[in-house]
Amino acid sequence: MPISNFRRRSFALTAALIAPVVLPAQTTVTADALMASSFVWRGVHFTNRPVVQGDVYVTHTRGAVTYTSGAWINAEPADYRAANAVRMLAPGHHGPALTAIAPWVDATVQTGPLALTGGVTIYRYPQRTGFAEGYNTTELYAKLVGGGPLTPRVQMWWDVQKVRGAYVETAVSHTLDT
Repeated sequence: MPISNFRRRSFALTAALIAPVVLPAQTTVTADALMASSFVWRGVHFTNRPVVQGDVYVTHTRGAVTYTSGAWINAEPADYRAANAVRMLAPGHHGPALTAIAPWVDATVQTGPLALTGGVTIYRYPQRTGFAEGYNTTELYAKLVGGGPLTPRVQMWWDVQKVRGAYVETAVSHTLDT
């Protein structure tokens, strides 16, 4: 019986999430949450009303490699029935509702002043009643960050499921000591 792509990806993600846990490592658990005035992702307005967003992740460091796995969520905390409400639920379906979840896993290798990160994020919109389910996709990503007084960063995300394309982002930053 052939193994489906979904099962293969699920197995790979599960292995990547479990492997760092069974290895001896320094472990940190982080969680955060915020209330945002709207949800805009890559230029698409998913809602123009307040949302609650949260992130929880576990970081394991072993030598020069840091493994991180976590999940991000978006929720509509109320039922938005205004005529001008942009929302992730179809008309007639009522909130509050969990409208997006994105589990992810990555590894970062630190070599001198450079840090190289590679990982995968799976974007899922669980509400089968709205337009957002069309945005379910999987992305691979890579990031290279330099060191020094000006810190350069190059990031690339490659959508391997829906768009089957990539985009690149570059930045330079400087941290001021206070």
